[in-house]
Parts: sequence; structure tokens; C-alpha cells
Amino acid sequence: MNKKLKLFLKILLGIIIVLLLSIIVIFVVHKIKSNNEYNELKDLGYINKYSAGDYDLNIYRIGNKNSKHKLIGISGLGVHNYSIEMTFVNEQLKDDYEIIYIDRAGYGYSDDTSKTQTVEQIVSDYRTALKSVGIEGPYILMPHSIGGVYATYWESTYPDEIEGVIFIDGTPLGMNIYENEDYSVSFSDYFDVLLCKLGMQRFSIRDVSDSLPSEYTKEQQKLTDYLNIKSSMNKAPLSEIKEKNNNVNKAYQSIKSNDIQKIYIESSRGARTIEEVKEDLKWVKKRKQELGLKTITTMPSDDKITQLIE
Repeated sequence: MNKKLKLFLKILLGIIIVLLLSIIVIFVVHKIKSNNEYNELKDLGYINKYSAGDYDLNIYRIGNKNSKHKLIGISGLGVHNYSIEMTFVNEQLKDDYEIIYIDRAGYGYSDDTSKTQTVEQIVSDYRTALKSVGIEGPYILMPHSIGGVYATYWESTYPDEIEGVIFIDGTPLGMNIYENEDYSVSFSDYFDVLLCKLGMQRFSIRDVSDSLPSEYTKEQQKLTDYLNIKSSMNKAPLSEIKEKNNNVNKAYQSIKSNDIQKIYIESSRGARTIEEVKEDLKWVKKRKQELGLKTITTMPSDDKITQLIE
């Protein structure tokens, strides 16, 4: 073996050793920080784990526990901080209602699982967790986005358990309307899962978790980051992505006519006057600046705005 080859192998071995040591250090620091973050969230009441059968789900309760009306928060796809994002809603409702946020498997501090996340499995988990806590129905479901798929299946299959549903930007239902969308999970996704388990997501938290709008506090942003660091690239949400079309189909087929009261809220921005459009564009520009986006929002002429409104 010549000297150049020996030198190359020594350098390669040195690089491998340094990488392994770096990974070990990052993992240890990640575990220490994760423990501290868990304790902080626990002390603030955000972590309360209850059995959903083969694993535990995390439940956060806020509001009037003596109220006969129980609001069940069902988050959208990949939303691990629903209880924090709904802070302003919580403030308006907490005196008259109890609000219960249940993190699905792999979300927030709920346990992760390899079980296929079918709509039947997800709704079963919600129902089992509520029974474990001793929270009896009927419930008012408050789903966001794809949470509306699970709420539709729930209220159609178990109508006696539900007194109302408040759909917030609900995912549209129909047969195979998402079949052409690519929800495949690649090897790189599973590799990302491994990297997250090692704590690497701490270096890219802004890539997986946007900054909250300025109306939220720095404390709320910090807690959001804790939740996203914990649950980035878990197995259950990946399964949920793969099952989207199947779950939408099953929920659509389950729909039955009933007397359950339903409210549909579409929170996309809209405007009726020129001034409202201008105010909206100012908000968009401010939000882009907060997120560090480079695109520029220009103010169109009043004539152009009138055309848009009409």
C-alpha cells in the first residue's frame, strides 16, 4: 500500500470519526433539550397523555369544565400546535365551553405508531382517548382542514355522540378527487425521520415550522417550536398523507342525512371595498416581511381593485 493511499485512508477514517462524534453530541444535546422542553410544556398543562389503545394520545384541556358543551379540536394535516394556533378562539370561548385538543398519533407529544392511519383508526383513537379521560359526549367537533374529513366520518358513523360540527377551512369531499395527487412517501422521507430522531431538525426548524403572525407572543412561538421539533417527520403523519385519498373517499361514502347542526367557516381573506383590499395587502406585505420572504407586494390602482372586487 503506497503512502498516498495510506494518507487518504487515515483522512477518511478521521472524517468518519468526527462525523460519528458530532452525531453523538447532537443526539445527546437533543435529548437533554427535549427533556427540558417536555417538562416546560408539562408544567404549563399542555401535556396530559391518555390511552387510545395500543398507544397514548396527548390531550390539552382549557375552559369551563362544568359546561355541558365540549368542543373537540381536530387539527389539520401536519398542524402540531393547534391548541396554540387557536389561542384567540380559546380566549373568546373558554368561559362558556370546555375546549379539548387531542393530538393524533405522531402529533405533538402523542405517541407515534406504525399503524396505518385510516379514517376509521383515527376516529377510533379520538373516541378511545376521550373515554380514557372520562369525557362524555355529545361533543361539538371543531375540525380544521383535513380534520373535517375525520369529523364528517365521526358525525356520520356515530351521530348520537355529536351535537354539532364547526368546520374551519374543511377539506372538500368527493370520490377520488385527490387520486391524481402524489402522496407517495419516498426513501428520503424515511431518512428524514431518522435524522429527526437524532435531533437534526433543530438546525432547520424554520423550514418545517413557520413563524407565527406577530399577534402571537414569543412564548407561543417557542412552544410551537418545541411541538414541531418533537413531531417532525413522525411515521403516523406520513401514513396519514399516504391515506388521504382513501380517507376522503370513506368519509364521503359515510355521509348520512342527520339533524346535527353544522357551521362552515371559510377563513380565506376576502374584501368588499377598495379600502378592505388595501388593508388586506398591507397585512400580506407585513406577513411576508415577518417570514423573511423576498417577494414584493405592490398596491394596485383603485380601478384595478374595483375590477377584482367585481
